[in-house]
This record gives sequence, structure tokens and C-alpha cells, in this order.
Amino acid sequence: MEELKVLKQRISDLEERLIRMEQDVAAKDFRRRGPLRIEYHTEEELQPQKDKSQDNFLESSIGEYGMAWMGNVVLLFGILFLSQLLHNNNQFALSLVFGIASVALVYLLGHLTRKSLPYMSRLFQYNGHLLLYIQAMRICMFPGTRMIEDPLLSHATVLVILLALIYLAYRNNSQLLAVIVWLMGLITAIADGNTHFMLPLMVLISGSAIWFAIRKGWWTGLFISMFLSYFIYLMWIMGNPIMSKSFEFLSTHHMGHFYLFACALAYSMIGLLPQSEHVTRSKLIPLLVWNGLSFSFVLTLTVLAFFTKDYYIYFGIIAAFCVLYSIWLQLRGTWQSAAAMYALYSFVALSITLAGIFRFPLAFLLLSIQSFLVVIVDLWFRSRF
Repeated sequence: MEELKVLKQRISDLEERLIRMEQDVAAKDFRRRGPLRIEYHTEEELQPQKDKSQDNFLESSIGEYGMAWMGNVVLLFGILFLSQLLHNNNQFALSLVFGIASVALVYLLGHLTRKSLPYMSRLFQYNGHLLLYIQAMRICMFPGTRMIEDPLLSHATVLVILLALIYLAYRNNSQLLAVIVWLMGLITAIADGNTHFMLPLMVLISGSAIWFAIRKGWWTGLFISMFLSYFIYLMWIMGNPIMSKSFEFLSTHHMGHFYLFACALAYSMIGLLPQSEHVTRSKLIPLLVWNGLSFSFVLTLTVLAFFTKDYYIYFGIIAAFCVLYSIWLQLRGTWQSAAAMYALYSFVALSITLAGIFRFPLAFLLLSIQSFLVVIVDLWFRSRF
């Protein structure tokens, strides 16, 4: 009985202490000394400590990430400098062995530090990718350091490396690596300059970017790939001024405009994608608009360079495709606004075609008839919305 009274007294004391603690915590400027110490600090008192911790974090970040980047950049240029120095001293075999060994060593460093230093490991891996590509280009394509004279073997070597790196980008889910590989493809195309190697690389870049956008949702990479693809074509039609050191449009097309049509067609096909988590209006419509503007610009240059007399043939083909594609998008597609854009583009192309075939003033009559067709299609499109 006595023990029960003691237990009740202890419980009562605990309740009283808890009540006092809650009251004390509620008081803002309370400080207590005893078995349990509760202190309240105002925001002004804590601010110097926060500033100090932020400064320490900034210093540690600069030391960790900045020095890591600087060290890898120095390592990259150091290896390239030594390789070039050996080659300039006619030590071709030693330069080749040193380049291959350097690539293997950098990859090994990335593998060994993957658990202890993951950020440094990623930098080593990117450094290894760059070294591998640059060493391959020195051996296969760059003038002055080229060791493989056979064009087929040199092109195949570089393509295998690019395909391996783009596979790594897909396997590691790295959009950054994919963009780097497309930049490597741009450099490779410009360094070679051959029509039927340069422009197929353009199509491969656009095709792989579209596939990654569908499978991975890499829409930023798709925008970048579109710029790179049309830039390759622009360099080609201007005679590759970066390598030739002169600006002059090509005199013969070598069927290169078909690669342009293939690239534009590939980017247009994304309009058939259904709406999903990765495919939204805010991503798809600007991409189609950018594709149309870029295609129109380089198509104008193509016409001025090669087809000043029979341009209406190609504009007629474009008009037929766009009107059929717009109808298909309107009937089966998800994006009615995309269908309207392609219908508008088809009528612009049709106007150019009629003007090219019948000339003025007869073309005015046909263009007035075309305006009725525009109204009919517009009313049909509105009835489908």
C-alpha cells in the first residue's frame, strides 16, 4: 500500500514537471539551469551561425568541385600536349601508345574512385570519353596527325566510338553525355566534309535524339540536336568554311538536299506522339515550330544555291505532304494545333508552287482559287475541334 502511494506521488510530480516545462517552453526568453536545460535563441542570435555555416559550405564546395574540375581540365590538356609533342618529334608509335595508355588510365581512375569519390569518378569518366574521342580523331581524321589513311577504316573507327558512347549515355541515363556525343558528331562531320558522310551524321543525330526523347523524355537534348543537325547542313551548303577557310556556296548538290528532307521529316513525326507524362503541349509545339523555321531557312538557301529554276517541284512535294499530314493529324492525332500549323505551311508552299509554275499574272487567278480552298479547310478544321 505504501509503494502505491509512492508511485502515485511520483506520477503527480512528473505531471507537475511536464506542465512547468510546457509553460517554460512557451515563454520566449526563458533560460533554465538544472537537470534539463532549455534555451531559446532569437533569429538575430542564430544568423551569424547560419552565415558562418553557409560560408563554410561555399568554401568546401569550391574546394571539392572547383578543384576537381580544374584538375581534370589540366589532366586532359596535359595528356593532349604530351601526345602532340611526341608526334611532332616523330615518335609516332610512342605517341599512339601513350594516348591509348592515358585513356585506359583515366578510365581506371574513374572505376577505382566510383565508391569513395563518386563526383570525381564521373569527371574521370567524362575525361576518358573526351580523350578517347580526341585520340581517335587524331589518328583517323585530323590532318597532320592522321595515321590511318584508309577512309573506310578511319570512318568506321570513329563511328564505332560514337556509337559506343551513345550507348553508354542510354545505359547510364545521361542526357549530358548524349549531348556531348552529338557535339562530337558535329565536329566529326565538319572535320571530314564529305557529303555522304557529313549529312548522314546529321540524320543519325536527329534520329537518335528523337528516339531518346520518346524513350527517356530528353526534350532538352532534342532541341539541342535540332540545332546541331541544321547547323551541319548549313556548314555543308556553305562549303564547310571552318575547314576550307573560305565562304562559298556549293555549285552542285550531290543529292544532299534529300538528307535535309529526311531530317525535317523525322522531326515532324513527333507530332504523332500521344499525350503522356513526357510528351506535353509545352514541349512538342515549340519543337515543331522551331523545326519549321529552321527547315524553311536552310531550304531557302538550298533553293538559291541549286534550284532557282525548278524549285516549284520541291515546294509542290512539300505542299502535298504537309496537307496530307495535317489531315492525318486532325483525324488521328492528339495535337490539333499542330495539324493547323502543317495545313498553313502547305498553303504557303502551294502558293510558291503555283507562282513558280504559271508565273504572274496567271498565278493571281489560281491563288484566288486557292484562297477558297483555305477557307474550306479552315471550316472543316474548326468543325473537328
